[in-house]
Amino acid sequence: MIGFVTLLVFVATLLSFVSTTAAFASINMEKVAKELPEFALENGRLYMEEDFLFDEGNVFVYMTEDIDSFSYDDADEIADEGYQDVMLVGRDRISLMQNGEYQQLDFSDLGDSFALSREWIATKMAPFIMVIIIVLYIVFFLWRILWYFLCAAVYLLFAMLIASVMNKRVPAEALFRTAVYAKVLMFVVVTFLDLIPLIDLSVPFLLRVVITTVFMGFAIAKLPDNRPTPAPMTMGQGWR
Repeated sequence: MIGFVTLLVFVATLLSFVSTTAAFASINMEKVAKELPEFALENGRLYMEEDFLFDEGNVFVYMTEDIDSFSYDDADEIADEGYQDVMLVGRDRISLMQNGEYQQLDFSDLGDSFALSREWIATKMAPFIMVIIIVLYIVFFLWRILWYFLCAAVYLLFAMLIASVMNKRVPAEALFRTAVYAKVLMFVVVTFLDLIPLIDLSVPFLLRVVITTVFMGFAIAKLPDNRPTPAPMTMGQGWR
C-alpha cells in the first residue's frame, strides 16, 4: 500500500515537474535580460549608468542610483495615481507596494558578498532557478505522500462510520486500506486537470469528498464481516 501510494504520487509529481520545466525552458533568459536596464547590485548598493522607467498599465517601476532610497510615502503617492504594483529602486534600497501592501529591503542587509547584474540574469539565472525548482519538487513530493496518508486517515473516520451503519465489523487496517484506494480516482482527476494548460478547471472540495466517500461505501459493502459466528447450542446428555 505504501509502495503503491509512493509510486502514484511520484508519477503525478514527475508529470507536474516535466510540465513546469518545459514551460520554464521555453523562456529565453537572454531576451528577458535585454529588456532590463544595465545595472549591478554589489557591495550593498546599486550601480546604474542611466535611470530606468517602466510605466505600463497598473505597473510602475523606477530605478536610479541618484537617489539614496525611497519611502512608503513615495510609493503610496504613486499608488494613489491608480497603480497596483509599484517598485522604486534607489541606490541603497528597494521599495515595493503591491495592492496597498508596502515592503522594503535595504541592499546592505544582503551582505557584501551578494551580487546581481543583468549579465548574471542572462547567463546564470536559468541554472540557478532550475536547481531551486528541483529542490522544491523533492520537498513537494515528500509532502504529497504525507498529505495523502493524512487525508486517508481522515477518511478512515468516515469508513468506520459507514461500517457501523452497515452493521459490519471490519478491521481498522482493512478500512484504512479502503480509504487509501478510494482516494485514487479523485487524486488522478485533480492531477490531470492541473496539467491542462491555459484552462483553469478544478473539482470542488465537497464533491471530491462525496465521490471518495461513495467509493468507500461500495468497497466496504463488499468486505467480509468479521463478526464471530455464534456457536451452535448443543444439548447435554442430561437432557432427554
